[in-house]
Amino acid sequence: MRFALACVPLVCWLSIVSCFPRFPQVSSVGFLKHNKPSSGLDSLGFKNSMLRSPVQSNNIGLKSVATIHESNTIKQATWNPLQFFSIIWDFSRPHTLIGTFLSIVTLFAFATPPSLWFTQKFASSLFFSLFPALLMNVYITGLNQITDVEIDKINKPYLPIASGQLSKQTAIFIVLSSLLASLSIGYFGEFPLRMTLLGSAVLGTVYSLPPFRVKRFPFFAALCILVVRGSLVNLGFFLQVKRFHQTYVVIFVPIFFVSFC
Repeated sequence: MRFALACVPLVCWLSIVSCFPRFPQVSSVGFLKHNKPSSGLDSLGFKNSMLRSPVQSNNIGLKSVATIHESNTIKQATWNPLQFFSIIWDFSRPHTLIGTFLSIVTLFAFATPPSLWFTQKFASSLFFSLFPALLMNVYITGLNQITDVEIDKINKPYLPIASGQLSKQTAIFIVLSSLLASLSIGYFGEFPLRMTLLGSAVLGTVYSLPPFRVKRFPFFAALCILVVRGSLVNLGFFLQVKRFHQTYVVIFVPIFFVSFC
């Protein structure tokens, strides 16, 4: 029963995000090409425009508008879901997703005897801990990009929002839906999982969102990252695994990270 209920927010999130309106496409060379001016005319084409009759100018203007409209229509017609998920993948900051994935999978494997790795109970416990954690990762990294658009236009212009591939409104929708889906799935889990997700959401919000925005201060920014990555994730998922298999060896992992940093 709990398995079925936990699948509901997952299916809703995938359905809503997949059906979201198309993204505006930005061409690297632009829609309009500037033709080389005719000989005997200035580079701006003023003389050329003055020599044309009003009818010719109107016809040229209508053709330009039609060309732009046709270009937009073609670009919208060629939109496909793979392009959508490619933008989402870039927006999620893949290196953080991969790090979260590897840390949780490794933690579960480290805290569980190898003889139980391929059991159904272990697989379901891992999945319903891993998926909301990845969604929470999307929320934290996405919120960071939403609040740093102007900075990213200078330092990281390749990011989806800064480059114009993803609108800010769409990014807010993705971030909020990821947060709600993550907390909804975690609600049907054990207490350690709920607290880990909630704690990560709070610290991720305080890290990026005004008026707190602790990322402005190096010490508090490092402290937030240390608490989430070094202590909260390791301890929280350790206690989640503990219910599945009694072991305490992994308790030294977060202690090591805290003392090392």
